[in-house]
Amino acid sequence: MNKRLLNLICLIGMSLPLHAVVDLGVIERTNVNAPKLISVGSSSAELAALCQHAFDLHGGFKLASQQQSTYALSIHPRGGNAVEVQVDAGHPRSLFFRGTATGGSLSEAALRGCDHAVKKILGTPGFFAGKLVFVSRRSGFNEAYTTDLMFQRVKQITHDRSDIVMPRWSPDGARILYTSYARTGFPDIYLADMQGNRKSFAAYKGTNSGGTFSPNGNSVAMILSSSGEPELYVSNAVGGNTRRLTRSKSVKATPTWAPDGDKIAFTCDLMGRPQLYTISVNGGKMERIQTNVSRYSAEPSWNPINRNLMVFTAAVSKGFQIALYDFSKHTSQ
Repeated sequence: MNKRLLNLICLIGMSLPLHAVVDLGVIERTNVNAPKLISVGSSSAELAALCQHAFDLHGGFKLASQQQSTYALSIHPRGGNAVEVQVDAGHPRSLFFRGTATGGSLSEAALRGCDHAVKKILGTPGFFAGKLVFVSRRSGFNEAYTTDLMFQRVKQITHDRSDIVMPRWSPDGARILYTSYARTGFPDIYLADMQGNRKSFAAYKGTNSGGTFSPNGNSVAMILSSSGEPELYVSNAVGGNTRRLTRSKSVKATPTWAPDGDKIAFTCDLMGRPQLYTISVNGGKMERIQTNVSRYSAEPSWNPINRNLMVFTAAVSKGFQIALYDFSKHTSQ
């Protein structure tokens, strides 16, 4: 997978192996033009290979030899599911960071240790020990699964025996919102925990889709058509106190929250084709995001760290590409 893409990936309906739709959130890449040179070693060949693979995926680092690297990371098992992590820097080497990490398995502890090292070196959180939620037909139906970043521990979460789409994490990683056709054959929004227990979240007349938690977990943005047109609504975290934000005879879809929770971006075909818009969580005027890259711009995902960055799907030539929009530059890449 392209390294830059991995660092900016988000849930935008992208197809990956296993028919996956991945929700990683958007990881801000620090100092893109100058990846940090790092060497990775361990007394365990298995952990060394795992951690080298992780840093090779990151995008902000480049694997190098001990002699060429700016940072030298060593990671060693310390009994049970615990590891010791040490990072030495410079030439000659001096201690930069030392710590321990634990996890549900030795590999999870190692990835958490690498995340600690990333935070110390770059100043931004690591994502190696994070989880993905994706959709797969491996059971014969589109169901939601979770896994670690390396796809070593895959777990089926839903058993709807129906087509489900757009799974979204809660901020605490304990639940997912998703859209399913299981109950009526029409899309409704469900909330499920990691044990697979689910309950209806939004099942109004018409279609209900795109449920997405706010950054603080207190609110949910979603698209409901109970008024006759698909409109953007916001509710509390359990689906109550629903407020309508948009009012126009156009289709809306795929809401995403600004990192401060003050705005929501979404797809709307007000101009005849899908384009990106924003609106305040208090309602008001819809404002178009001038991507200037395609007549088809959809499925936005706002960077949870840097509100200037957003990725989205753009139709380019005869295919679809992932585009990056920078609000500070008003350009797409």
